[in-house]
Amino acid sequence: MSKREDKEAAEASDDAQGSSDKQGETESGRAKVINKGHAKLVISEGKKVQPDEPRAIRPEPRSVSFHPQEQESDTPTGETVKRLVRESHPGKERIKVDQPKFEKLEERLDEAEKQEEQWGSKVFSGWWMVIAGACSAAVLLGSLTIKSCFDGDEYQEDTSIPPAPEEESIHAGSPGKWFHERSGTIGDQANAVLRGFMEAPDDVARSKWVRDPDGYLEKVKRWDGEVNPHLNHNGAQGWSVQHTGNTAFLTMDGKDTDFLPFRAYFTCEGEQLKLDWQATTAWSEVTLETMKKKLKDQWFRIDKQTRDAQGGQPESTPLLYTEPVLVRCMIRRRNDFYAGPYNDLEHSSYMLLSADKAHYLWAYTARDSALDLELRRLLDHGRFIVSLKKDIRVTLRIRCHQKEALLSQVELVEIVNTEWVTP
Repeated sequence: MSKREDKEAAEASDDAQGSSDKQGETESGRAKVINKGHAKLVISEGKKVQPDEPRAIRPEPRSVSFHPQEQESDTPTGETVKRLVRESHPGKERIKVDQPKFEKLEERLDEAEKQEEQWGSKVFSGWWMVIAGACSAAVLLGSLTIKSCFDGDEYQEDTSIPPAPEEESIHAGSPGKWFHERSGTIGDQANAVLRGFMEAPDDVARSKWVRDPDGYLEKVKRWDGEVNPHLNHNGAQGWSVQHTGNTAFLTMDGKDTDFLPFRAYFTCEGEQLKLDWQATTAWSEVTLETMKKKLKDQWFRIDKQTRDAQGGQPESTPLLYTEPVLVRCMIRRRNDFYAGPYNDLEHSSYMLLSADKAHYLWAYTARDSALDLELRRLLDHGRFIVSLKKDIRVTLRIRCHQKEALLSQVELVEIVNTEWVTP
């Protein structure tokens, strides 16, 4: 459709605006306009077709033209602004920037490098000084040597090694020095001595292995005990070196044939190791077992009626062990048993135990006496910073002094030794 025809159709449309919607059709020139509400259909006049001939419908496309609208811009006309954007390449820009900085850092020395360079120059100069000093010393020594040769003196270098100072033994002056110096072999020697004593056929042969052979032959006749160590026992043996006065001795703790505790004592005679039989067997003039048994037999030997009538032990019955006897035993402080003639105000109480701890006696001494203070010191009694010792091996003299005493009460006379070894 041409522009002229469009214009004519628009004019026809305006003329037919007021007409009825039902009519809906208006003709104007060559175009026919049909109005329906706000919709408008314009049909252009074409060639008339005979009624008897079919009318071909040939739609024609409508041409549409676009007119772009110009947008208003705030940028004033006449001025042109150009913005340059630099392309970024990852990695390349960093290399280009860091390279100059890296080069500058290489050229600039830090403080540590400066100090190292200065130190190197000082060391170099110091070495020159050392070399110069060594050369001057060599020249001086050479001149002195030449001079001594011309003077007839010969230079002799002292190549002798000064003697090393003798190390003083930590056991110097100790009574046990002889045992400590043989600490590597003394155990085997002690076992050999004990084995030789046990394998000897008689007392005379055994006396060669013990200390004080004559005393052994005299006392063994009145002794009914035995020495029975377990020589093949694989258990650990404890060794200790002690001394009583100036007499040193070696102790060996092991087991007997009944696997009970057993202790053997060894002393030194000259350069030979000997078994201290008296200390090993805890030999006593009267054992605690024998003393307690005899006191009991004496008491019950009197007729019961006589004992009741006299109210105690008869006057005609003599006391046993009124003279002091020597005993080897263990002692502990027991301040809790006072009876008969011994009270806690005037006496101190102690318990005496046999070597196997199977028998005991109660022993008393005057409170705060010299003997009482010595026993307290031996047992650490009265000291708050240490534990109270007990079952300390001692050699004592005891006696039965009071008639009113019980069967198990005796009186302490003196401490012979603080161990079972006699000095």
